[in-house]
Amino acid sequence: MPPAPGPTGAVVFDFDGPAGNTIWMWTESREEAFVEMGIGLPPEKRNDTLSKSDRVYMEMAGAPERLEEFKARYFAKLRALIPRAELEAGAMEALAWCKAEGIGTAIVTFAYRWYIDAVLEKLGLSGAFDCVLAFEDVKNPKPAPDSIRIVAERLGISAGEIVVVVGDSSNDIWMGNAAGSRTILYNHGGHSPYRDRGKLMRAEPGYVARDFGRVAAIILELSSGKQKKAGAGIRGK
Repeated sequence: MPPAPGPTGAVVFDFDGPAGNTIWMWTESREEAFVEMGIGLPPEKRNDTLSKSDRVYMEMAGAPERLEEFKARYFAKLRALIPRAELEAGAMEALAWCKAEGIGTAIVTFAYRWYIDAVLEKLGLSGAFDCVLAFEDVKNPKPAPDSIRIVAERLGISAGEIVVVVGDSSNDIWMGNAAGSRTILYNHGGHSPYRDRGKLMRAEPGYVARDFGRVAAIILELSSGKQKKAGAGIRGK
């Protein structure tokens, strides 16, 4: 029996924010850990805290020597919230639509492997993506373009066949742009306390989408140029 054909191109998603309604889990866990430790971030730095390493958090808080204590508290709280993880509205339908169209799907996340595996399992999505890259899987994580090249290699396609990168942070857009991929900034406004829109736009995303109906329409446009209606049945926020 001949091997099954590989995907025709691929879409790369960040997870927390674009696909998962989970940003609040990270911010709540971090803030509670800070309160318990009696430290915190200066007000002017609180709007620029996502997609940063734990070490950077502690440097910003002025307590780098307490990194291990912070990680223990932070991750314990984050683990406790995983049962409450949910997908963004329309994400499941968009994933199914990509599969139906023969388009590969991948996750490139700044989160740790233990976290993304646990969240995908909770959501019933273990094995649903063709490739999942966590923070420790890549020597040079985003915003470096290395993750895009690794995804392409694992899917057996060229980097040029990556249809688009979908993310909600500057790092996602910089990663995609640096790899020569097209990019979608997923920005429905729900994360405004932690996402500076002006800064995000300076990263120069190719497209901006406020819901997954629009994400699907862009993917269709970029992958085939067909004029049929995209995203049918995909609800947005």
